[in-house]
Amino acid sequence: MIVGIIGAGNIGGAFATALGKAGIEAVIANSRGPESLTTLVSKLGSTIRAGSLQEAAAQDIVLVAVPWSKIPGALAGLNFDDRIVIDANNSIEAPFTGRRTLAAAPLRIFSPPLCQARASSRRSTT
Repeated sequence: MIVGIIGAGNIGGAFATALGKAGIEAVIANSRGPESLTTLVSKLGSTIRAGSLQEAAAQDIVLVAVPWSKIPGALAGLNFDDRIVIDANNSIEAPFTGRRTLAAAPLRIFSPPLCQARASSRRSTT
C-alpha cells in the first residue's frame, strides 16, 4: 500500500514525516510540481517520494491537505474513484484572519471530484 498526500504544507508535511518514520511508502504532491519538493523529501526518508498530483491521487489512500480556498482548484480533474480519501482541511487559513464563511458546505466543495471516493472527514470544533 502506498499513501498519496496532496498538499506539502504543515499538515501534509507532518503526515509524510510520520509515514516516513513508520516506514510506510507515500507519494507527496503540491501545486508547484515534484521538483519543488526536493528539499522536503530529502528529509523524510527513503519511503517518501515526490510525485504529481495525479500520481498522489491514484493511490489507495489519499490525504488532502491544501488551503481551504484552493480545494476546488487543487482537486480539479483528479480521479478519486474507489479511493479512501482523508479530508484534513478546515475553514481556517494562515495567516489566521478568522473562520472563512463559504457559500458551500465542505462536502459540497469536496463532492464533485470525490463522487466515487469513500470520504473520511474529521471536523475541527475549535
